[in-house]
Amino acid sequence: SSGESKGNGTAQFTVGLPVGKFGQATYTFMVLSGKLDNAGNLTWTPPGQRGPVTFGVGVQDIGGGGGTQGEGPGGLDPGNSRSYFIVGTYQGPQGLHVSLGKGSERFQRVFGNVSANLTPSLKAVVEHDGFNWNAGLGFDFGKLGQSPRAGAELGASMFLGVIRGKYAYWSIGFRF
Repeated sequence: SSGESKGNGTAQFTVGLPVGKFGQATYTFMVLSGKLDNAGNLTWTPPGQRGPVTFGVGVQDIGGGGGTQGEGPGGLDPGNSRSYFIVGTYQGPQGLHVSLGKGSERFQRVFGNVSANLTPSLKAVVEHDGFNWNAGLGFDFGKLGQSPRAGAELGASMFLGVIRGKYAYWSIGFRF
C-alpha cells in the first residue's frame, strides 16, 4: 500500500445572518480534504433587492491557501486561491433558479447553474463551475423536529450527483 487515501471528502458549516440595514451576510467554513486544508468564504447580499432577480458579491477562500481554485488551463496560481466574485440569481416559478456569475482567480470564467423542483421534496441541479459540468438530485427529508431555539426547525437533506461528469458524490446536510 502506498499510504495514499483512496477517497476524499469535504465538510462545511454555513451560517447566514441578517445584518440589519446592511443586507444579508453568509459565511461558510469548509474543510476540503483529509489533509485538513480549509477555506473560509463570505458572501454579502445588499439590502433592498426586490423582484425575481437578486445579486450578491463575495470572496471564496478569504485566507487564500485552501486550494479552491479548481483545475484547468489558464495559468491559475495554485499558491493563492482567494477569488472575488459577483453572482446574480433569477428566481422563477415553482422553485426554478438560474444563477450566473464571474470574478477573479477561480471565477475568471463565467459560472452558473439551473435548479428546479421536480416534486416538493426533490430538486434537480445542473451547473458549470467555469471548468466542468456537474449535476445532481437533492432530496429534502423535511422537518425532523424542533430546535431548542424558539421557532427554528430541525431538518435534513441529501444530495447525489456527478462532478466533472464522471465522479459520483453524495452529501448529507442538517439545518437548525
